[in-house]
Amino acid sequence: VALADALKLNTALAELSLSDNGIGADGIVALADALKVNTTLHVLVLSQNDVSEESAQLLVKVLRSNVTITDLNLSLNLSISLDTRYQIRSLLDDPARAAAR
Repeated sequence: VALADALKLNTALAELSLSDNGIGADGIVALADALKVNTTLHVLVLSQNDVSEESAQLLVKVLRSNVTITDLNLSLNLSISLDTRYQIRSLLDDPARAAAR
């Protein structure tokens, strides 16, 4: 949660890897809240964190408003459906998002 608070104020960090950190649902909620206002982070790696489908859907909602994230790695989070992975990839690849940056 402290890291999420720091991300709200971040003006320099462009890449963040939190792989295999056991972030959990509360951590994803805090991270999603920070990403709503963060405008500098481009790459976020959350692989191997047992991210749930519900948490992944929360990240989908964030990606709809945060256009600075260009890469979100959720590999090895086996609970995330293929549909949700497709939604994330589609959002990240959307040319309208690139134009909004």
